[in-house]
Amino acid sequence: MGTSENTLGTLKVQQPVLTYPGAYRRITIELKAHHLAVNALLKSNLVDEMDGGALLGFDHDIPMSKLHDPALHRILHKVMQKVFALLLVKIRKPGGTVIFANFSKIIKDTGKFDLVAAQAYCDCLLKTLQTR
Repeated sequence: MGTSENTLGTLKVQQPVLTYPGAYRRITIELKAHHLAVNALLKSNLVDEMDGGALLGFDHDIPMSKLHDPALHRILHKVMQKVFALLLVKIRKPGGTVIFANFSKIIKDTGKFDLVAAQAYCDCLLKTLQTR
């Protein structure tokens, strides 16, 4: 798993990049991940519950930050990583192989040779993701 870095002032955050190079002979799909930061904010309650109520130091960082942007950015980025990991779990469940994934897009081998079967697989995957 590689990483790419963004710098905000003195703050460095690493964005996850999953790459599985190879020759994929079945139909692949590319899913665009839009608004991951907004979704992370909306789902932060669920992520906090999964972490036992200690959202990655959320309780400690907020009094320390006094709403300072780099600390809030770091907290949001950590929640985004958790939401991204949960998204990948859901995308892997119906089978197929994740070829590439980052915060912007996910490329997946559907495991299907037939275009109609791949489209049905994609429609089912999208419906599952939209309900979550």
